[in-house]
Amino acid sequence: MSRSLTPAREEPLIDFRHIYFSLREKTWLIAACTIAVCLIGAIYLWLAPPIYASRATIMVEQQESKVVNIQDVSQDDLKALEVMKTVEQSLTTDALTLRVAKINQLAADPNFLPQRAGETYSDDQLIRALNDRTNVRVRRGTRLIDITVESRAPALAKELAQSFIEEFTRQGYEQRINVAREANGFLVQEAERLKVKLETSERELQTYREANNAVSLEDKQNIVVETLKDLNLKLNDARTQRMKLESDFAQYKDLARGDPRALLVLSSIADSPTVLEAKKRVAEDEAQIAMLRLRYRAEHPKFLEAQSELAQVTADLNKTILKAGETIGSAYEVATVNEHKLEDALRAQEKLSLALNKIAIPYSGLEREVESDRALYQSILTRLKETDVTKALEKSPIRVVEPARVPSRPVRPNKLLVTLLCSLGGLLAGTSLSLFLQAIDSSLKTVDETERALGLTVVAAVPLLSDLNSLGAHRELPVLHDPDSPAAEAFRSLRTVLSLKEPGGLQVILCTSAAPGEGKTFCSLNCALALAQQGHRTLLVDADLRRPAIAKALGLNPHQAGLTEFLSRRRTLAGLIQSGGADNLDVLTAGPAMRNPAEQFNAATIARLLQDPQVANYDRVVFDSAPLHAVSDGLILVRHADVVCLVVRAAVTPVRVVQRAAALLTGAGAEEIAVVLNALPAHSRDSYYYYSADYARRTEEERETLAPAQRV
Repeated sequence: MSRSLTPAREEPLIDFRHIYFSLREKTWLIAACTIAVCLIGAIYLWLAPPIYASRATIMVEQQESKVVNIQDVSQDDLKALEVMKTVEQSLTTDALTLRVAKINQLAADPNFLPQRAGETYSDDQLIRALNDRTNVRVRRGTRLIDITVESRAPALAKELAQSFIEEFTRQGYEQRINVAREANGFLVQEAERLKVKLETSERELQTYREANNAVSLEDKQNIVVETLKDLNLKLNDARTQRMKLESDFAQYKDLARGDPRALLVLSSIADSPTVLEAKKRVAEDEAQIAMLRLRYRAEHPKFLEAQSELAQVTADLNKTILKAGETIGSAYEVATVNEHKLEDALRAQEKLSLALNKIAIPYSGLEREVESDRALYQSILTRLKETDVTKALEKSPIRVVEPARVPSRPVRPNKLLVTLLCSLGGLLAGTSLSLFLQAIDSSLKTVDETERALGLTVVAAVPLLSDLNSLGAHRELPVLHDPDSPAAEAFRSLRTVLSLKEPGGLQVILCTSAAPGEGKTFCSLNCALALAQQGHRTLLVDADLRRPAIAKALGLNPHQAGLTEFLSRRRTLAGLIQSGGADNLDVLTAGPAMRNPAEQFNAATIARLLQDPQVANYDRVVFDSAPLHAVSDGLILVRHADVVCLVVRAAVTPVRVVQRAAALLTGAGAEEIAVVLNALPAHSRDSYYYYSADYARRTEEERETLAPAQRV
């Protein structure tokens, strides 16, 4: 009960509890939308004609192509996934659809299209109508294709589904015959052209042979190539031999002036047979001397004789080495001459080879062209024979797995599905409409919303009487006539809160509202009764001089003298106060209407009223003031009130109106502002703020056993 804001709370991004109670409040709207949509669905089911569907299933088989595989004459590879989609799309082409429509004479069938006098359907209309009733779909992961046709007549649906397969097969056969015929004609023309080209190329090759004497050109080329290989080998050997002799001859010249045995380092001399023989004799004599040295002394005749023989043999070896060295020069000259001859022969063969190659280049081209033309001509003749044979043998790539059957039950309308969809659609529409109305509704519906919007504490939440309890003529006074009701308990809670702010003497309580019709009179009446039941002497003042309602609610004469007489100083307060019909409760009614109440109702007159000795006899004074936005009377009473009860009608008063009223009260100097949320629906999420009827209500027997003081 303070003007300060309530503690801030972190609000969830989506308040599901708020949504639940909002939808609960609009249950009647959701039910109405559901019933309306279900009625529309029922009308649709009643008027919609039954539609039957017949399905045929085909399988696309794998087979190898038997037709010639050349450009512009080919067949799709049925192993590819694209071929399945191709067959599926081929079954929905306009050409096939029109064939089926004309074969079954759909233009004149009343079960397919409505007949119009003097008018006929065009091909486009027939195609569109049949396409709308046909569905072709490939089964995932299989080579099966389902063809489904819908119609009002079951037999017609079956005939159309079967006709699609038959006409597709017939159409494919006709297309293959036409393709084979075109391929055969193309192959015949190509064979004639290749035959002429082959003859021309053969004549050109023969003419070239005669002109260049190239009948055995290939044999000549082979001989020349072999000769070149042999000459290259011989030339390499001769060059190697010449280079070796040249080196040995140069060394011979350098070593010939010294010890002849030094020439043995040359392989051509050391490997000479005569030199080897001489070296052998020297070695034998040296071995003989070595043996004699072991047996005889150096002066012995045999030893001397052996030395003489060794000297002779050594001299012969030297002569032999010198002779062998002299032959190196002549061998070198011979090797040089032989190398030159081989080079000349090699050059001659290379010229011959180049001449033959020059002739062979155009010869090879002519020969390749003849072979190519002959091979292509033979291939065309072979393919032409194969096409003639396979033209009549090729079969359709599809096979019927499940033929179409006459359906026994309609597929549309599906009554169960339509009912479910209508129910769900109605619920969705009602829910959406309810949430939309909730979104554009700016009224305060709950205690939490009110406290967040105003920054004030809601001290009482009074339930809607029409939802919780009906008292007939006494429904305005639940505290008096139905003390166990939730509404009475709410006002007792308000009384408790007000008692916590007792000033120690007279307590002035002001009940007002932002706009008319929020229940301020209802709240002031029951608040005063609750205070009186607690033993406080209470004076209820009807300060709403323009639309007074206290007298009527308490069954008093509304024309009897009241507050207006006191304000105009025509009567004293003692003669104007009446009994309120309950213990400790007195009432000062508004009295007869005044011409200009605003001039008489001011701060001075109110102060005079509260200072009257008659008022000093009371503990509580409750003012029922006019709405703040209607007139300014309520703001005049604010400075004299200890507590201002701002009555807000739940789910009715816009939040901006209430916020402005709270701002006016604060600006007028209200010390304490207590918010009373009135007419809160029983199914609101804030219903826990007041006792439920089952909890608070006592049986009549229990009430009769209670003492009067216990009934408060």
